[in-house]
Amino acid sequence: MPGFLLSLQHHPYIPYILVGSAAVYLIVAAVWRLPWFSRPELQMWLWSLPLLAPVLGYIYYLGSAGRCSMGGLGPGGMWPARWHIICRSEPWFTGIILPLMFATFAYSLFKIFANSYVAHRMVKKNPPLSGDDASRVTAILRPRLADLGIGLPDLRLWPGKTALAFAMGFAHPVLVVSRGLLDRFDDQQLEAVLTHELVHLARRDTLRSWLGVLLRDGMFFSPFGRVAFRHFMRKQEEAVDDRVVAMTQKPLLYAETLLKIWKDGRQTDGRQTVVSGPAPREFLVFPGFASHVGTLENRIQRVLNSEASGERFKFTSRALLALVLGLVLVVVLFAC
Repeated sequence: MPGFLLSLQHHPYIPYILVGSAAVYLIVAAVWRLPWFSRPELQMWLWSLPLLAPVLGYIYYLGSAGRCSMGGLGPGGMWPARWHIICRSEPWFTGIILPLMFATFAYSLFKIFANSYVAHRMVKKNPPLSGDDASRVTAILRPRLADLGIGLPDLRLWPGKTALAFAMGFAHPVLVVSRGLLDRFDDQQLEAVLTHELVHLARRDTLRSWLGVLLRDGMFFSPFGRVAFRHFMRKQEEAVDDRVVAMTQKPLLYAETLLKIWKDGRQTDGRQTVVSGPAPREFLVFPGFASHVGTLENRIQRVLNSEASGERFKFTSRALLALVLGLVLVVVLFAC
């Protein structure tokens, strides 16, 4: 540990990540609204860069002590000499903020393992779908499973009256469906909800989102990381909406189902609208099909305005994404 902390002092983590995330965030904020990046999938990858690129750049510098004595902010590189003042604050960062960073990161790891534990308890505590419920849900899922190329998840019934469905778990995914959802939603509405959750499973969004949580919490001192993570999660949901609408070809029904399931399961705590469920919210990356009123309004507007599309990336968009990535790498890797 002393050697590791010494390397952190030679390559100041806090200033590097803080300035790096700010620089990458500004680059992404300047380009993400361009028409070539109109697809949420592309925008999702763009907003992952302020989380991922500074950390990868720092890891690179951590192994290059011979090249750089003060990390990416020291004099002699692309940064002005005045950044040396920030670097001199590193002992304070190391002694005070660094332990907080380790504690936050450890808590994030705990939440990831807790997610697996909660999924395991979900399987043990709630019975599997059976009888007519199992036949109905399986008949709806089978065609979508073939389209997505995935197997049938472990289907569990939550006896609550709230209309709710969510997927969780990594190696052994679990799809939880509530009694209220089965009783009050017809087959077409149920198809919209379940297809949404299956798309999350097919895209491995749970794993991707938990990685984002780790990166966000690892740079908890950077407001740019937290804002970028919110954008990332929002665009991830919109990308799933696009895929579902492209598969079902029923945008109006999908928008109606979004609104209905939110209204059915809402609880007001005086500050925001949330959806209740059988698992602690802090251990779920996806609280539910429609969970936050602000994001929900934007998603419904996109679907109703026919903005949702399942089109693949165009060559121009791919090329521009590679260009932005190259610019980001220049900022975080060659600043020293």
